[in-house]
Amino acid sequence: MLIGVITGCLAFIPYVGVIVGVVLAMAVSLLEYDGPGQLIAVAGVFAVVQTLEGLVITPRVVGEKVGLGPVGVLLALMIGGQLFGFVGILLAVPVAASVVIVIKKALSTYKDSLFYAKGAEEADDTEAGQNNDEEAR
Repeated sequence: MLIGVITGCLAFIPYVGVIVGVVLAMAVSLLEYDGPGQLIAVAGVFAVVQTLEGLVITPRVVGEKVGLGPVGVLLALMIGGQLFGFVGILLAVPVAASVVIVIKKALSTYKDSLFYAKGAEEADDTEAGQNNDEEAR
């Protein structure tokens, strides 16, 4: 239980919590060595838990809080990590959420503008003209 609490407390730093947890769990397993199956079980549990946490739980929880979908969170993390490394991973989700907010606000402003209304009127006029031409034929 103590290893889980330590791992959970350090989990806010990417990779550090997992590494510390695996090292501590393997050390305890080696101190009470009962064969290689025990070490394989510890590695398997950490692998399954980290996979579920990284691909299912975090994207859903974080995505709901910041307005991104799970795929958006994963994409932001991958792009941030690829472009800027460790710092990119730390900043990826907040930056992606900010970009989404700016894009939504810009789109809303554009749709409320006279420029958008003028384009919509011209499209309606063009469509009406095409309908009149079809009726005349």
